[in-house]
Amino acid sequence: MSARDLEKYDLNLSMAMSLYNPLSVDLMYMRPSLLPSFLKDIALNQGTTRQGRVFELARVYLPRPNDLPEERTHLVFGEFGVTDVPASFLNTKSVLLSWAQKAGLEFGFERLTDNKYWHPGRSVSLVYKGQEVGVLGQVAPDYQKRFGIDALVLAAYLDFGGLVSDMRVIKSFLSIPEFPAVSRDIALVFDRLVEFIDIERTIKEQDKLIERVNCLEEYRGVEIPTDKKSLTLALTLRAQDRTLQSAQVDYIVARVINVLQTRFSAIIR
Repeated sequence: MSARDLEKYDLNLSMAMSLYNPLSVDLMYMRPSLLPSFLKDIALNQGTTRQGRVFELARVYLPRPNDLPEERTHLVFGEFGVTDVPASFLNTKSVLLSWAQKAGLEFGFERLTDNKYWHPGRSVSLVYKGQEVGVLGQVAPDYQKRFGIDALVLAAYLDFGGLVSDMRVIKSFLSIPEFPAVSRDIALVFDRLVEFIDIERTIKEQDKLIERVNCLEEYRGVEIPTDKKSLTLALTLRAQDRTLQSAQVDYIVARVINVLQTRFSAIIR
């Protein structure tokens, strides 16, 4: 990569390994991060297509004193031309979690507020075994502008090589449920900064019969204060040994709503 691209991304030239005999000025340095190239490729392609998905799995090279560089395999993937940030975030997160499940990995998520490369209100750290291994979220607008990108970019970036030793193929087989699931939708207004991850975790903690929690819709607009957001949540409940009765489902849903009101000051719509 070029010195100009490193500087655009605020990477000091000392952080990159230089080549003695580069093919051109655009290929003078070995990449210490995939993100500058990721953004450069988006900028080059946005004139052809306004929206798209991009990924790259490749090595980065981190200089070491008096030695060859450390080589690590990183992964970056995401969307550009984003018009609906919450939907894109959930889509990208879904891709990440689907891959992680097949690879036998389980990530945690923590709000990211102090990384200049990522939007502070729309990004999370990816945590594995107590260590940060990547980031999921919106690329900071300043860096999009530096690379000449017009629309928003949502991406996941992680240290793929550091996870390989823990990856394993998991094949699990579940019998077809004998008893039906029960679905209930609830709509509540939350503070704009409350994360769905925290809401989901809180709901699932309330009862083991809660099988799944999905966010059907996020609404911000008429009748919703600017510092709030309305979420429509779908709760799926199921018992393995019996058909759930309406009274029991009503009780669990009422308890969920009460906890959300207490913990997040949520308001029923």
